[in-house]
Amino acid sequence: MVPITHIYPTIIRQPPSSPALRQLSYIFSGVKIDNDVEKLEVYYNLEVSNTNNLRYMVADEFDKGELRNARLKGLMRKVLGKELDKSKDVTMSRWDNRWLKRA
Repeated sequence: MVPITHIYPTIIRQPPSSPALRQLSYIFSGVKIDNDVEKLEVYYNLEVSNTNNLRYMVADEFDKGELRNARLKGLMRKVLGKELDKSKDVTMSRWDNRWLKRA
C-alpha cells in the first residue's frame, strides 16, 4: 500500500495577500479539486487560479469515460497499480481550522 502522504499536496501557510496560489507555474491537482478550491476561497480568502481535476486527466489518458466519476483510490489503482491507504486524518480534515497544517 502507498500512504496518502506520499501523493497528497502540502499547502504552505501563506498570508491571504500572497500571490503564491495564483501563479501559473503552480498547478493544484486532485480529485474534485474544485471543492477544495472553493473551501480555500471561503475559509481562507485565498484565490487559486490553476487547477487540474485528476479524474478528467486520467479518463482522457486511458480513454475511459467512466473514470470521470472515480475516487482517488480507483485512479491510483488504475494509474499506479497500487492500493491507496488514506487515513481518516486526511479524509476528515477540519476546514474550519484557521491554520492549515502539513498532512
